[in-house]
Amino acid sequence: MRADRPTSRDSGWSVRTKRQSKRADNSVTETVGNRAATGWGCDEPLTRNDVVYSVQRIDNHGLTTFDRPTTVGQSIAGPTMTPSRDQNLSVDLRLPLLLLLVAFVGLLGCQSAEPEVDETPATEVTTNAADAAAKQEEPSLPWSFRPYRVAIWLIPDDHPRWTSAVMSMLSQQLDRDLGLIEPAAWKTTTQVVPNQWRDLLTTWQKNTAELPVEFYEALKPWDKLVLVRLGHAGAELSYDLNELDVNGWSLGPTYSGTTAEFLPLPGRVADTIAQAFRPIVRIEHSEQDIVTTRVRAHGLMVRSERNPDAEPGSDAEFELVENRTSPCWIETGEIFEPVVRLANRRRVFELKGIESLDFTMLVQQDAVDGPYVRARVVSVNRADVALTRKKGRNTEKIGIVVRTPPGNTTIRLFTLRGTSARDLAEFPLNGYQIYSRSIYGTEDSFEYLGKTNWDGVIEIEPGDERVRLLLVKNGERNLARLPVMPGYKPVMEKLLPDDEERITAEGVVSGLKSESLDLWARRKVLAERIRLALEKNEFAMANRYYELYRQMVGVNQWRDLLADYERRLASSEKRQQKKISDMFKELTEFATKEFKLDDDTKVQEMMLNARQQRLTD
Repeated sequence: MRADRPTSRDSGWSVRTKRQSKRADNSVTETVGNRAATGWGCDEPLTRNDVVYSVQRIDNHGLTTFDRPTTVGQSIAGPTMTPSRDQNLSVDLRLPLLLLLVAFVGLLGCQSAEPEVDETPATEVTTNAADAAAKQEEPSLPWSFRPYRVAIWLIPDDHPRWTSAVMSMLSQQLDRDLGLIEPAAWKTTTQVVPNQWRDLLTTWQKNTAELPVEFYEALKPWDKLVLVRLGHAGAELSYDLNELDVNGWSLGPTYSGTTAEFLPLPGRVADTIAQAFRPIVRIEHSEQDIVTTRVRAHGLMVRSERNPDAEPGSDAEFELVENRTSPCWIETGEIFEPVVRLANRRRVFELKGIESLDFTMLVQQDAVDGPYVRARVVSVNRADVALTRKKGRNTEKIGIVVRTPPGNTTIRLFTLRGTSARDLAEFPLNGYQIYSRSIYGTEDSFEYLGKTNWDGVIEIEPGDERVRLLLVKNGERNLARLPVMPGYKPVMEKLLPDDEERITAEGVVSGLKSESLDLWARRKVLAERIRLALEKNEFAMANRYYELYRQMVGVNQWRDLLADYERRLASSEKRQQKKISDMFKELTEFATKEFKLDDDTKVQEMMLNARQQRLTD
């Protein structure tokens, strides 16, 4: 605890502020406010618009007022300031006392007035408080003019070279370089990872499901979190970073790099952050599978450019144009990862209300038209319904640009099996056939990739297009279509319904089809042979064929056999039962059409007429 910090409740400080505004007639209006303080801290932070004109200290000796107009956050000019007491005494004070007093009020004004010492560094507390205050005011800005708030957390290894001075210098240089890359569309804050999250992020396996809810709540003041891990690769410095979108709770791919010296490290890390940054759009309208989105901070991505046709020194010499080199800019042909956010009754977004639509992509259709982008929904099964349905007041739909370094993606297919709903366990789907085709449905893009192994896994390599539409087949039916961008996520898993009963039924029905066709052909052949034998008066041969015809399965017997198989292969799952019923329906319709009782009646009449004619002769 500081030796000069007041500890008595009878002593403290009061900071009085005023805000000045200049009217058209050059008159000045002032807004005066009092900010009570206990000890060395005040109840709320001073802003840069507050002009401190009175700092009062209340102690056991009375009230002392120091008057000196100055703006918070600026250095104090002037050699003297005038103190006063209740008895209207005035004494000149020199610059050192004023610097000491206002510096304590400005730097320590946001800390708690309790005498305990906070273990968190004061720079982190001040930075987080400023970011939280700005975040509360940010939603009032329009979406197209709302800058990204980006936090960069540095996670060094245990090497002794990462001292506090080195990390402080690295943080300052990173903020400077990132500000040069994009001065308006984002606001960056770089710091060493807080101690309470260091152990978690060091051992984190890069799966957002492993992060606690408290971590999400701590990141609410920001839109993006960039984790920069610093280490050593032999004699070189190494770094790898990931960008975490806080709003969509989506983790981007890993970007890595090395450098032989420390001097170029901040610049290379800043360039890698710009490369890994994933802009977002907000879905505002949908029509069938086409959605219209608005780009965030689009109105801030501008730069000044000289107009060669304007006269030098004129107002039109420089003009504002779109800054297409900004990391926040949406390029033509982008792919988006959709996320649906649902707020609670207090209209506050929570982690449990974030829904990430796996195997669903938004493919940009047209070039950027102002702040708008049109995209087509490419999804697995009916997951795109969550994007195309009407949006409620507490629902927000966003799309995150997909940044993909070169690489493969491992797909794992599995299902749930068990004797009851309580003892279901994962069961890998091995031997499933995987095909790939273009998302635009061209005929020449159909390609066989292979089968899943014993663990239901298959490796997907990049193709000619950024997105590959995978078709999963087992037997004769397509089970799912999975839009995948190889390299974006190293591992993706898909739960498919248990298709074992349908596969068994499909095998039985396939065998019944073959037997049905064979039975139909044999009946036709024997009936024709009986007719030809009777025409040649070969009654013995015709009678032999007729005995074979009678030994075959009859029409009614065949229909009863199909009904018995369908009953034995019935499934308790509705979707599977519908597929099984459709297969047997097709087989039954074929039997009804081709196997007729009239055919048996005609053969019997031919044999009866032949016998009567033979008796007559």
